[in-house]
Amino acid sequence: MTEFVLPEKQAVTMSERAQAHFTGIATGKVVKFGVTGGSCAGLKYSWAIHNDREDLYADDEIIEFKNFTFAIDGASLLFIIGCQIDYESDITGSRIEIVNPNAKASCGCGESFSAG
Repeated sequence: MTEFVLPEKQAVTMSERAQAHFTGIATGKVVKFGVTGGSCAGLKYSWAIHNDREDLYADDEIIEFKNFTFAIDGASLLFIIGCQIDYESDITGSRIEIVNPNAKASCGCGESFSAG
């Protein structure tokens, strides 16, 4: 059996604004990003903040930033590989923006998408 090996390139990129946002809310903690089923478009992004790595799985991808750890859910990786995460703040409010090259369609809320 051939073992599947992920490329060395980071699966998700994060802007400096997004890094500053997560530093502000999760210094010393683990921010976990993934997808879950259900929603108007089929899949929705999931976020969690953990105090440590105890709740992570062996197949989660870990990215160390200066003030926090970012974990990508291993089971979600194929749906979110190549995502760019940014943080926007304007007159309408502030929000995490995700550009997902794997999304075929998305919902108006910007939090859910269809990959197929």
